[in-house]
Amino acid sequence: MAAAPDIASLTSSADVFTANHTLPQIRAIHRALHVQIDDKAARLRTQVGSSYRGLLGTADSIVQMRQDNDAVQALLARMGHRCGRAVVGRKLEGYAEFASEAEDPRMAVLARARLLDACALVVGKLLLKGRGANAAARREVLVLSRLLSKGFTREELAREPDAALVVDTARKTLEGLRRRLLRSIEKFLEKTADNQAQRQDHTLKALCAYSLATSSGARDVLKHFLTVRSKAMSAAFYADGDAETGRLQGGANVLKSQLLYVRTLLDVQALVPSKLSDALANLKKRPLLQSDVLRNVEALRLDVYERWCGDDILTFTPFIRHDDLDGPQARSMLTSWAERGGEVLVAGLRSTMERMTEFKAVIDLRTSVLRLWIRDGGKARGFDPSEMLDALREAINGHLLALIEAKVHKLHLVASEVAATLDAWKDGVTDRPTPLWAQTTLDIDPAAGVDAFLQDLVAQLHGRNDAVARAVTCFASWRRVIGEVEGVVDELKKQRWENDGDDDDDEIEDEETIDARHAQLSRDDPAALHDRLDATLARAFAALETRLADLWRARAGAVNAGPRRHVHAPCPARRARRACRGSKGPGPPAFRSFGLENGAMGEHVGVRKFPAFLKQMHDLLDDDGVCYFQLAGLRKYWQYEDLIWGLFMNKYVFPGAEASTPLGFYIDRFEGAGFEVRNIDTIGVHYSGTLFPPPKKKGSPTRTRSRPSTASGGSARVFFFSLSSSSSYAVKKDYL
Repeated sequence: MAAAPDIASLTSSADVFTANHTLPQIRAIHRALHVQIDDKAARLRTQVGSSYRGLLGTADSIVQMRQDNDAVQALLARMGHRCGRAVVGRKLEGYAEFASEAEDPRMAVLARARLLDACALVVGKLLLKGRGANAAARREVLVLSRLLSKGFTREELAREPDAALVVDTARKTLEGLRRRLLRSIEKFLEKTADNQAQRQDHTLKALCAYSLATSSGARDVLKHFLTVRSKAMSAAFYADGDAETGRLQGGANVLKSQLLYVRTLLDVQALVPSKLSDALANLKKRPLLQSDVLRNVEALRLDVYERWCGDDILTFTPFIRHDDLDGPQARSMLTSWAERGGEVLVAGLRSTMERMTEFKAVIDLRTSVLRLWIRDGGKARGFDPSEMLDALREAINGHLLALIEAKVHKLHLVASEVAATLDAWKDGVTDRPTPLWAQTTLDIDPAAGVDAFLQDLVAQLHGRNDAVARAVTCFASWRRVIGEVEGVVDELKKQRWENDGDDDDDEIEDEETIDARHAQLSRDDPAALHDRLDATLARAFAALETRLADLWRARAGAVNAGPRRHVHAPCPARRARRACRGSKGPGPPAFRSFGLENGAMGEHVGVRKFPAFLKQMHDLLDDDGVCYFQLAGLRKYWQYEDLIWGLFMNKYVFPGAEASTPLGFYIDRFEGAGFEVRNIDTIGVHYSGTLFPPPKKKGSPTRTRSRPSTASGGSARVFFFSLSSSSSYAVKKDYL
């Protein structure tokens, strides 16, 4: 059998079907070809499976290349269509016409006028948004409008009346808008936010806006900022912001002014000179018209009007001195401003407190002001917070001391009430007593409350008619006010004055500083207020005692020289003094000696030991003085019903009382002890018939309580007497 031919040498079917190959050989070639095809197909399938993802990417690339090729062919077709002779000719003619219009000066003037008018509209709309919205856009549009306004010459406006009208209107509008912008910047600088980082960022933007609007350098910008804050501090104290015509506001505005003062120090130290100088330098990095802020304002249409602007506008860069302020200059300006600002703050605090008459309100303001300064005052570098703290303390303490003197001085109104009563004295009218169970007391309106009924009842029980009640009421009101003052001053001793600032503050006060501040505010200041209160009370009570004594002597002299019917007129002065001493309330040292000059009281001294008591008193007292006694006794001519008073005293006051002893008994005992009786006054009358009725006839086994009798009834009267005898006010020390 012949061998199979080499398949690699066969290149075509003609090489297979030749006369040299037999049929079996052809069949062998056929089988060999199928084997090779199957082998290559298997290898191809293996290779395709391993690189399937790559083939898919290749296929996608082929498809995309076909699409790109189609697009390029379409584009080339359109370009070829537009490059025709007629089309190119028409474009050349249009371009020539367009170039001639661009070089037309009339079109340039009109375009710049329209751009100036658009600037006025844009600035007005941005100002209506208020606050810090689009602050950068407002300042840059205003600068552009100023450039456009200065770029028009008289000849250009004379040739174009329409443009001249637009320019004049825009100039007037922009001048008003410029003032509004500056006012809005000032209003923004007057405000202080709590967030320090946000506040300083907004303040820096506002200062940059002012610099662009006025072409001011860093030094002028800082000067303007300090001036605005100084005016804001002064205006914070007044309702309408005018220190000359406005009226003062409350204590909350003192804190507002203090916040402005403190945060101005912090903001200036944070922004000047580095941050402010860098921000002003950034404004000069590129021409104004290349600013992204301006190009984002669609109403300006800079893509249309830009080509009609001259080179002076296209290449304009703001000329601002950003390097005219260094650190020492900034510190010097801030130090001088801090001194003036501190004076404004203290003066405003004094003016505000002059209108405050409530002691508690001033103390609350003191607490708020001092706590705010302790919290924020020490954050400013290079300033001693104790100096301002001492100035605030001096202003507040001065007003508190003056307020104490003013409130204590009102004690003289008690003497004025007594003097007015004596001036209007009418015998039988002014001194008319009211029975304890008078019908007028029972007819009090319950709607007025039980307090009115009790006050009236107590006044009648103590024999206080209108002649005494007005003075006692005035004194009680005064003592209540003084008691409130003492309570508030005592509360100052309990206050703590730690720095309760933010937890993230780096500075931590030492214990010595806290203790020193606590000693000043919680020990020294309350002690000074207490000392002034005691000294003022001593002077006030001494003046009141002198005034009442003068009234007594003047009226007593008039009684001795005048008719008998005015014998009771001086009594309200003494009764008012006794009632004031017996009223409830605080007991300052000056009050404990009011109405007395070193005296001692002997209570419940019976008749049997009364002579020994008087002898002991006489031996303990010095000479050349006057001693005052008050006692209960009977008239010289008494009736049987007068004994009822003694029974009442024995039953309801203390056992063994001898209130029914005649007045002559007391006079004899005083003279027997060595006293010289100078004067005897009747100071009160008790209607004993209102307690027990007269005894009935014999044979009547019952006793009934009678109705209260009037002054004109037949009930017996027991008199209270005041007796003045010769001795001295000064008692020896061992007796006290």
